[in-house]
Amino acid sequence: AMAVPTACAASFDAPTGQDYQPAVGVNERSGQVYAINTLVVTDGEGHGTVVVALVNQLDTADALRAFSVSNDDDPTLQATPLTDAIPLPANGSVQVGTTGALRVRGEDLRAGRFIDVRFDFANAEPVEIGVPVVEDTDVYADVPLGPVETTATTSSAPPSTSEPQPTQPTEAPPSTEPQPTRPTEPEPTEPEPTEPKETRRTGSAG
Repeated sequence: AMAVPTACAASFDAPTGQDYQPAVGVNERSGQVYAINTLVVTDGEGHGTVVVALVNQLDTADALRAFSVSNDDDPTLQATPLTDAIPLPANGSVQVGTTGALRVRGEDLRAGRFIDVRFDFANAEPVEIGVPVVEDTDVYADVPLGPVETTATTSSAPPSTSEPQPTQPTEAPPSTEPQPTRPTEPEPTEPEPTEPKETRRTGSAG
């Protein structure tokens, strides 16, 4: 007699139904954007990077706008906010992780643990998935890790610590108003002496 296979009692949400193998990421294909081979690489010093291939199933372009991480046993676990949205082409895939765009940190972030990751998109529904944490060895040795280096777009001079120097008062410019002039008195002139005119006498004939 031929043996007839029976249905397994485990659901698709059970660990046996997940596409997970040791040191390999988790796949999530239930949404409009697939998350393939999703995991977190850590340096063992509290820093990690999410590695995932996001496959857009929509006929229109989308974008990863934000992501978050959580773990009930590590309240310090948090994600570094994205500086820019990551474009997802229509019916295309993007490998996220090689650039180190999805950075996380936590005091208890270490290999062998699972954390919850949520991806938020501009159009598609969010994707939530539990992923393993692996060491930065073998194929993950080149994954960027550590704090995100930020470059200031504007720079300002540091405040001066020296005491302000007293300012010297500036002299007022000379006035341009016309100065009053004193009237000049005429100098006294002496009259020139006049010589008496000589009178000529006329005698009588006699």
